[in-house]
Amino acid sequence: MWKELTPQQQASLKPLAANWSTIGAGQKRKWIALSGNYATLPATEQQKMHSRMAEWASLSQQQRMQARLNFAESNKLAPKEKADKAANWEAYQALSMQEKQRLAAKAAPQPAGAAMATKPLPPEKLATVPSTRLSGKSDERGN
Repeated sequence: MWKELTPQQQASLKPLAANWSTIGAGQKRKWIALSGNYATLPATEQQKMHSRMAEWASLSQQQRMQARLNFAESNKLAPKEKADKAANWEAYQALSMQEKQRLAAKAAPQPAGAAMATKPLPPEKLATVPSTRLSGKSDERGN
């Protein structure tokens, strides 16, 4: 419970106070560990940390899962690739709204309602779907 946290932990985890009761025990331990050095951070870093906590708390479960996947993917990149992607992101952020919309219109559409795979499966691990009567194919008996 929130009341069981020390005053220092409460101060460092303040953006999560409203959602604390809905956070799982494992996540709470991670947040508490993360907040351990909060008091030693410069004020600007404390503000950044609180801002990011508030942003994380406002995400839906699906958005959090996507963020975790994105983080895992970014950790696989070489430092040069990370720097290139960061530069591209900054260049994108500098674009006008019209230019961003023009780029979005050219992008391939995302599949609607499809579940995101955590990682692609090799074809040999995918099951083949057997044909049924409804598929239009007939079996040996002519059914």
